[in-house]
Amino acid sequence: GGVRSIGPVVDYDELTGLLDGLISRDIDPSKMRGIEGASPAAAEKREDLFVAVRNRTDGDAYGPLIIGPRGLVRFTERLPIGLEGQLLTTLAQPEAPEDLEARVVFLSRRPDAGHALLLDLSTAELGMDSTSLRVKTPERTLMIQLDDADAMRARRFLQARR
Repeated sequence: GGVRSIGPVVDYDELTGLLDGLISRDIDPSKMRGIEGASPAAAEKREDLFVAVRNRTDGDAYGPLIIGPRGLVRFTERLPIGLEGQLLTTLAQPEAPEDLEARVVFLSRRPDAGHALLLDLSTAELGMDSTSLRVKTPERTLMIQLDDADAMRARRFLQARR
């Protein structure tokens, strides 16, 4: 009478969300990141939107950051793998960035998305300080730390926006 565990411990709800997304074709595995972020997601390669799946502020990890033509969306925590897959699949679609931006806002309102910062870029100034994205609004300045590769892409994206 002993108990034995085999394989990794998996969050049942996350696994179910991923499988549901795969079966319904809301998630395309080819559009997601490689294991441990070894290769970027298709959405992270876009030049008309900026997408960083991981970022930090003051050492705290956050979920995806998306900058579109009109707004910025930053999820305050890591998303469940099913929702992250759906978000990355959506952002990899060959649609206008304005349309994708609206779909991101819609996804940010799902209960499993947690909280998200939604910012109108007409009231903000974006810039880079080393590997940090500086988001300056009339109320405050937010520094978002990016990985080196994401910081390089953010610089190019911001230059192209000007």
